[in-house]
Parts: sequence; structure tokens; C-alpha cells
Amino acid sequence: MYFTLGLAQEEQAAEQQSLDDRLATAISGTTHPALHRTLGHLTSESFDERFEFGLHSILGRR
Repeated sequence: MYFTLGLAQEEQAAEQQSLDDRLATAISGTTHPALHRTLGHLTSESFDERFEFGLHSILGRR
């Protein structure tokens, strides 16, 4: 439930400011090095693709 709600909130917020912009300003390579390295993977897919990936991951199908 929280996965679905969180992704829906991200999608609604992206209408005002892109996720790429928000993450790029919030994540620093010095304070969050591991997250910073994965930044491209967090923003590269559409919300539908991210939802499907997350749902399959939660259900253990990936």
C-alpha cells in the first residue's frame, strides 16, 4: 500500500517539478554516495515501468 501511495505522490509532484531536478538537488555524492551512484536508475524509467518493477519485486517475481 505504501509503495503505491508513494509512487502516486511522486508522479503528482513530477507535474510541477521533474523528479530528476528534485533528486539532483537533494542527493550529494559526498553525503549520499551510494544513492548518488544509482541516481540514473531511479529516474530513467516511466512511472508505469517503475510501478511494474516495484510490484514484481515485492511479489518476488524478479
